[in-house]
Amino acid sequence: MILVPHTIDHQKTDLWIAAIGATSPPEGSSVFLMPGEKEIKLSKGNWRTITADGTLKPTLRNVFIQTVTIPNLQPNTTYEVKTKEGTNARFSTLPASLPKEGERPFTVLLASCFYYGNDKEGRMGVAVKLLPEDAKPNVKILCGDQVYLDLPAFAEFSDDEAWLAENFLNKYILTWGQTNGYQTLLRTGGTYFTADDHEFWNNFPNWATLINNTWKEEGRERWKKVALALYKDFQSDDPSKAGHPRRFEIGNLSFFIADTRVFREEGDINFMSQQDFLQLKQWILGLQGPGVLVLGQPIFHEPASQSNAKLGDRALSNYKPQYTELVRTLFQAQHSILVLTGDVHYGRVASCELRSSPIPVKLIEVIASPSSLVSTITTGRPEDAPARFPPEPIPGLVHSDIRTLYKTPTRRVLLFKEVSKDHFATLHFTERAGRVRMRVRYWFPKKVSQEDVESDVLDPIDL
Repeated sequence: MILVPHTIDHQKTDLWIAAIGATSPPEGSSVFLMPGEKEIKLSKGNWRTITADGTLKPTLRNVFIQTVTIPNLQPNTTYEVKTKEGTNARFSTLPASLPKEGERPFTVLLASCFYYGNDKEGRMGVAVKLLPEDAKPNVKILCGDQVYLDLPAFAEFSDDEAWLAENFLNKYILTWGQTNGYQTLLRTGGTYFTADDHEFWNNFPNWATLINNTWKEEGRERWKKVALALYKDFQSDDPSKAGHPRRFEIGNLSFFIADTRVFREEGDINFMSQQDFLQLKQWILGLQGPGVLVLGQPIFHEPASQSNAKLGDRALSNYKPQYTELVRTLFQAQHSILVLTGDVHYGRVASCELRSSPIPVKLIEVIASPSSLVSTITTGRPEDAPARFPPEPIPGLVHSDIRTLYKTPTRRVLLFKEVSKDHFATLHFTERAGRVRMRVRYWFPKKVSQEDVESDVLDPIDL
């Protein structure tokens, strides 16, 4: 069995459970809540079989999942759940308010872009396991490319839905089932997933140069049908909410987790559905304190060139109508906003001022990518943020200068090429003199024999 804590609230959590390799729905299964050894029985009738929207061959439908809500918990308390077989997970309920400076901070782990094929030894899991106690995440945000369904490059993918379903399911099982590796990350702290293109294919939903299945609309629809069904099953505690915004608050600090890929439209107009995008704008304008906004791609990013937008992947700024509207809304914000994102295969922290005042309204972006680089052929050398925000002029807006505060260190892969070290980040939130203080720490997994984790600690930032 695999246990993944998903949505965390002040007094409850939703626990995702998978039984892999079962011939029928498990009977008599339980999880035990610690402390206290409280037994939570898993109803046989709540198990559902992963079928990839009916495309998986009946003989391969041997993965059963269910989500169980664990209620009546104490706020700001750490719990462990385990099965009688020894599988375990750890999570902490949300505090009512941020800890004071000097207390154990509220900690968010940020990661993206994990390719299991380049971390078969489980470096990521070992690094998470070795985190010091005050860096263990209350919540983790995995913002895209948890799997690479479109690999290997140059492969001949069958256009048959059953073949795609079997191929894609195997990739999920290899990643989620990495017992002492990625699974350690999944079972540590609450989880909020968002998708990026490789949960589908490079440049989704537009056609991809190397994948002939995507060259025609009917091929894209077949691939999307299978990939989206598996994304809903593995990366959501409630399939009806997959791809839609998720929110939670801790005191006056508000989190808005936006998915900019699932409902992205072909072309270059919308990266979110209009209804979800309206919720995002309303959240920005209604903030009563600092906000944390999760996006699938950086907002401090110039548009991809016309050729790169066709051959590679579009940036958020390529979707000019919606991006422009988002930028205009951000400049109306009354409180600072922290953007958490990934995708670009390097880590970076950058900042600009949206409005000067006695307490400046700032826009700060933290990137964590990759946790396991898919290929050294891809880009990955850390870049400074664009000199200004927005990166291209918008009528009626005065640009703001961007300062790049940090970039992840590199490792050499070829004589003339360096890429960012694999990494993830933790963000530590406390309250100081009535304001939110954030510290960012980048972690760099080493060999599985490591006894500690290398890290870079950045200066604190007041939001």
